[in-house]
Amino acid sequence: MKLYEIITDIETVYATIEDILANPEASLEAKEGALAGLQAQLAELTLAKEEKMLWLARKTLNLEAEAEAVKAEKAKLAARQARLERQIEGTKAFMQSALTPGTKLKDAAVTIGWRKSTGVVLKGDVATLPTRFQRIKIEPATAVLKDCLQNGDPEALEYASLEERNNIQIK
Repeated sequence: MKLYEIITDIETVYATIEDILANPEASLEAKEGALAGLQAQLAELTLAKEEKMLWLARKTLNLEAEAEAVKAEKAKLAARQARLERQIEGTKAFMQSALTPGTKLKDAAVTIGWRKSTGVVLKGDVATLPTRFQRIKIEPATAVLKDCLQNGDPEALEYASLEERNNIQIK
């Protein structure tokens, strides 16, 4: 049985219990007999729900472990990529210094050629540049907003609000 089916069945059992209790025509013995059967069914469904939830928690832990392993592998690959890129740049720099600019070489696999490019070299500190030569990234200072909202700052209330969240924790 799937978890959503279990939850639906539990809701159905609770609705049936409410119907039995609300029925004024049924005798006390009939109500008790029906409720005993529903109580057993409810206990069985609750146990099944708890087993499914624990299985999902174990699956979540496994996924977290796999995500950490992928993250570690990603870090290793990023370090390897950085080493290879430095090696490429070093090799190109050596070749540029060893060859006379404009010299063309070619064989069956590679061709060495030259192209012109223009780059910008700053003459001073970036902070001293006029604003028209600067790029500014604007982002919200969420930590400051949170502190102001918790302290009741009316200006912060115009731009943001606090939201209580319940996050599941699996250990």
